[in-house]
Amino acid sequence: MYFTKTRLDFGRRSDEREPPFIGGDSNVVKFTELMEAIKARDEDIKAMCAQALEEIGQGKTTVEAFRSRLLDVEQRLAARIGGAMPPGVSSSAYAATVSALVKGFDLASFKQHGRLRVEVAGSILGKATLTTVEAGTVQQLPDVPTLAPDFQLRDVLRAIPVTASAVQYIQLVSAALNAAKVAEGAVKPESDVSYLPVTAEPQTLAHWFRASEQVLADNTQLMLAIDTFGRTGLRTAEENFVLGGDATTGNVGLLTDAPAAAAVAAGTTALDAVLQVGGELEDAGYVPSVALLNTADWRAIRGSKSTDGNYLMPGAPTGTTPQVVWALRVASLASMPAGTFVVLDGRYVAILDRLQAIVEMSNADADNFTKNLITVRCEERIGTMVSDLNALRKGTFATA
Repeated sequence: MYFTKTRLDFGRRSDEREPPFIGGDSNVVKFTELMEAIKARDEDIKAMCAQALEEIGQGKTTVEAFRSRLLDVEQRLAARIGGAMPPGVSSSAYAATVSALVKGFDLASFKQHGRLRVEVAGSILGKATLTTVEAGTVQQLPDVPTLAPDFQLRDVLRAIPVTASAVQYIQLVSAALNAAKVAEGAVKPESDVSYLPVTAEPQTLAHWFRASEQVLADNTQLMLAIDTFGRTGLRTAEENFVLGGDATTGNVGLLTDAPAAAAVAAGTTALDAVLQVGGELEDAGYVPSVALLNTADWRAIRGSKSTDGNYLMPGAPTGTTPQVVWALRVASLASMPAGTFVVLDGRYVAILDRLQAIVEMSNADADNFTKNLITVRCEERIGTMVSDLNALRKGTFATA
């Protein structure tokens, strides 16, 4: 059978198509060829339907879900941190946090979670919400630094990245080494070395605050302040944790758990006291390399004078005084109690970095979205490792 009028209405249902015109002339098309074309089309449709059903079954997408997610992403992006840089303000005036947010922005992650998460080099205080009433929206001068303490603990201690929630290591308890010359056939002397397995669980150090989206966008100096005080909060907590430790989680405190050194004689200068405690470590077979001092005590040492009134420390008073005394690298710590110091062999001490400092900013907290507020959360997870407590000595400066 032949027909001369072919109409392939693939967009219409089969019961809506016009019946083929049956007839015959030189431009006929075989009915079987048409059926093959229809069959091929049906196979394509079946394949597309199967793929769609598979994707829906796997939870990949639906039209309504896609629309809902797209609307949510658009709303969240509309309230994101940042915006155009104010006229006349150089990019270098922005805080490290802003730079990290820009460089670390992950669109796919933001679509899924509605928040930004970035890591910063090192770690990032506010009580009430920061608003334009408090901070103002006037044009700010560029490159104006904010004040912050100088944290030096990580300058002198090793940091070891770890990936587990608990870290086990071996700590030396005692070592009595009795090696000696032995005559032929004689019994060799026995040494006594004792170790203790220690499990340290890294702990979370964190704080958060809220800020107005508008003021963050309008006030570049405020962004610097947020970054500065955010870091100050974490670093202060870190110093207290490393010095104080936490016995319940196996984290050794460099101050609280350090063995006490022999008392220094009355009238001994601070420089001589550090030398004496370092010498005590040397006599025990260690190599002292680090001294942890209170900031006021270190300032007093830098200002030490001889009996004729000349400054003793190199560079004083007109130059820079090296952070070194008796070949020990000095960390000046506000968290160290005045009058107390620690000398240690750095080979046996480390900070365990389970999670390096991160800064997260999100409007998906409480009623932030409707109030144009941003919650900033700063946190890190760290632990301490001391593989030999005898590699530390805690000393006390002599009273006048």
